[in-house]
Amino acid sequence: MPLHKPVEAFKSVVQFINPNTNQFEDIDMVESKPYLILMTDVDNPGDDECHEGRWISIRGRDGAFGYLEGECMGIDIIHSYIMTGHIHLGEEVSVYSFMRHCIESKKVQTNFTVDDLDAYASDLYPELDLNLIYNKEINKGVGVK
Repeated sequence: MPLHKPVEAFKSVVQFINPNTNQFEDIDMVESKPYLILMTDVDNPGDDECHEGRWISIRGRDGAFGYLEGECMGIDIIHSYIMTGHIHLGEEVSVYSFMRHCIESKKVQTNFTVDDLDAYASDLYPELDLNLIYNKEINKGVGVK
């Protein structure tokens, strides 16, 4: 059994393919990092086996945050997730934690506040400890970049 993971294990989960060449694009991971957003609907959340929702891929943190800022009041921000080049399957971060991190670290320009985000999440799940969720997700080894 190898002591390290094979190189293939470190490939990004989220990549873009050029539709003209069918090749993976060489993208600037700082300016145009790809984000995959998996959104669970609030009105039709599904059950324990299947969640109703949609997904979208967007380039850049500002684009991802801007999209979520407009859509977040219609999705379950606790059970919707975001992935990017360094956040792989099993390491996904909730939309709540991603947005809170972006606001608190001032990585995006917005009038949306953590209080706005917390109020919405608390309306959905009044029993949840939002600080516990956030700290657990942000500190699970990968964090949000």
